[in-house]
Amino acid sequence: MAVHLDAWFAAGDRLAKGRAVLNGDSRTILVVDDEPEFREVLGIGLARQGFRVLKAANGREALACLEDRLGEVALVITDIVMPAMDGLELATELGRRAPEMPLLLITGMPGQDPCCDGRTLLLLMKPFRLRELLRHVHDLLGPSNGAGGRILPGVD
Repeated sequence: MAVHLDAWFAAGDRLAKGRAVLNGDSRTILVVDDEPEFREVLGIGLARQGFRVLKAANGREALACLEDRLGEVALVITDIVMPAMDGLELATELGRRAPEMPLLLITGMPGQDPCCDGRTLLLLMKPFRLRELLRHVHDLLGPSNGAGGRILPGVD
């Protein structure tokens, strides 16, 4: 398993070196998944790219985590199928509390509909490569100025 993880992380590191916008990014991402090992690996992969990572095991934990940190979290990455509160229920609640919050849905269950309250959300199917995840994160967050803010397109 360690060999596969090393390759997974190395691919993400190579992508990040090609895009300075991901290196040194101090923005915070909340990872929500009921599988502890998967949540941990995702957290490590994102942290290696310079993101601050918060973790929750389900939608209820995520909302509790966001209670005091809503303005701090730049992106929520959530599994769809989870106990207590699933990812679509979390997306609905986030739509009420923070409609501008970028959200990336992940799932290993085919046939999931990434629609929630009339908006279509980005969906990434498990298993995926770290570089795929980082591309989606970049697309949702936009480039960073390294201080946690965004860079305007065309500005170095």
